[in-house]
Amino acid sequence: VCKMNAYELLMPLITLLVGMVINILFEIFVDEETSENQWLVQLVVLLLALFQQTILYSMPPNIFARGGMALDGITQVLSISIFVIAIFNHVGNKQVFHSRRAHIDLLQLGLVFSSVFTVQANRLFFSLLGIVAMVWMSSAVLASDGKRSKQAGIVYDGIVRGIILLLISIFLLIACYSLFAETQLDEIQRILVRNTSAQSKVIGIQIIILFLASYIMGVPPFTGIFSNSRNFAGWAYSLCITSFFSVVGLGLFIRWAIFLFSRVAIGGLELEPVGPLDVFFGIKMIACGGLLLAPVIALSSKNFGRGLSFFILTPYIQALYGISFGHRDLFEWALGSVLISSFCIGLILLTVPGLNLQKNFTHWNLKGYSKIDPNRVMPLILGLAALMGLAPFYGNLFLQKTLRINSWCGIILIAHVFLNGIYVIRLAVASFQRPLHQVNISSPLTLTQKILIIGQIGLLIFMGIWWQPLYKYGSYSVRSFYGDT
Repeated sequence: VCKMNAYELLMPLITLLVGMVINILFEIFVDEETSENQWLVQLVVLLLALFQQTILYSMPPNIFARGGMALDGITQVLSISIFVIAIFNHVGNKQVFHSRRAHIDLLQLGLVFSSVFTVQANRLFFSLLGIVAMVWMSSAVLASDGKRSKQAGIVYDGIVRGIILLLISIFLLIACYSLFAETQLDEIQRILVRNTSAQSKVIGIQIIILFLASYIMGVPPFTGIFSNSRNFAGWAYSLCITSFFSVVGLGLFIRWAIFLFSRVAIGGLELEPVGPLDVFFGIKMIACGGLLLAPVIALSSKNFGRGLSFFILTPYIQALYGISFGHRDLFEWALGSVLISSFCIGLILLTVPGLNLQKNFTHWNLKGYSKIDPNRVMPLILGLAALMGLAPFYGNLFLQKTLRINSWCGIILIAHVFLNGIYVIRLAVASFQRPLHQVNISSPLTLTQKILIIGQIGLLIFMGIWWQPLYKYGSYSVRSFYGDT
C-alpha cells in the first residue's frame, strides 16, 4: 500500500502558487527590464510542476482522496495535458512583444492553477470555485491581451458570466447536500450505488451537471462561455484558454457525470448507467451535436481565428464520443488521444504567434505563407492534421476503434472526419497559392522553437506508429473506474 498525504498531492499546485508569488514580487520591486527573468521563472515553475505531476503518476492508479482532492489516472492525464499546453504557449509567445506581457503571464499562471485545481478537486464545492476562478482569470487574460477600448467590456462580461455560474453552482450544491448530505464525489457515488431510492431523485442534478460540463467544455451549440471576447484578444492566448476549458470540461463529464451516475457491469469491461437519466445516452447526443457543428462552424467562419478555436475542440469531442459508449477499451484509447492532443495543440501554439495574423484574417489570407515561412506553416498544417486524426497519427487509430462499434452514430463520426478533412485541405491548398498581398512575418523562429517543433512532429508521428506505450498509459489510467481486471 502506498502511503501519501494531502501535501504530496498538492505539490504541483504549491509550486504554481510559489511561482505566482515570485512574479508578483518581480512586479512590485523590480523594474520592467527584468521581463526576461520573469519569463524564465515562469517557465521553470511550469516545468517543475509538470515534473512533479508526472512523478505522482508512480502512485497506484486507484483513487486517493485527501482533504477534498483526488488523484487517479484520469485526473493525472488531464492535469499533465494542461501543463503541456501552458508550457508550449509560454515558449511560443516569447518572441512576440507585448507591453503587458508580465501581467498576462501572471494571470495565465493563475489560470493554470485554477484549471488543475478544478480537475483534481474531489468536492463539488472546490470544483465549482475553480470553475468560477477560471472564468474570471480567462477574462482578465483576454482583456489584458486585447484592445484597450475593449478591456472594460471583456472584464464586465466575464464578471457577469462568473456570477451566473456561481448562482447555478450554489443551486447544485444545495440540491446535492439536501439529497446526499455530502458534496464529496466518491461518497455521493457510493450512496447512489447502494441506495436505489436516491437514484430516482437525481434527474435534476444530472441535467444541471450535463449542462455545466457542456457549457464549460464549449461543445457546440454551448459556446457562450467566452461570448465575443476571443475576437478581441491575441490568437495564441485565445487558443490556449479554449484548450484549458476543453480539458476541464471533459474532466467534468468524466468525474461528475460518468463517475457519479454509473457503475461497473459484470465482467468489469463496461459501465452501466445509474439513475433515471442514462448519462451515456445524454453524453452521446451532446458529442454527436459537437461532432457535426464544430467543423461546420470552423468551415463557415470568415474569421480564421474563430474557426480555429472551434477546430481545436475536435480531439476532445471525439474522446467524449468514445467515452459515451462506456467500453473500457474505448475509454483507454480516448485518454491516450487526449494526452497526445495536448502536444498537437502545443505544436500549433508554437507556430501561430509568429505568423503575424491580423484579427480579421481569413483562410484566404493564408495564401503564400508556405512559400515565405514554411517552417511555421507546415508544422501548423501537420498539427491540424494530427488533431483531426489523420494517418499516421494516433488519433487515426482511436477513430478506427470507435467506428468498429456497431452504432448508427458512426455515420455522424464519418461526416465529422470528412468535414474536418475539408477544413485542413482548404488551409493547406491556400497556403501554397500565390499571395494576395505582402506577407510580413513578425519574427524568425529561435533555435529553441525549431528544436521543439521538430521534436513535436517526430513525437506525433512516432506515437502514431508505435502507439503501444500511449495505449498502455491510458489502460493504467482507467483502473479507478473499472478496477484492475
